[in-house]
Amino acid sequence: MKNLIRKAVSYAKRNPEKTKRYARKAYNTVSKRGSSKGKTSSK
Repeated sequence: MKNLIRKAVSYAKRNPEKTKRYARKAYNTVSKRGSSKGKTSSK
């Protein structure tokens, strides 16, 4: 879990414009984690 947050932070620092979209995607992944395992895909 902490790894995902750390990855999001580093990504945000690199691409501030795409951060909002990435954050939403990450949030959806975390929400779905409860029922099904989220797909871990970088990039």
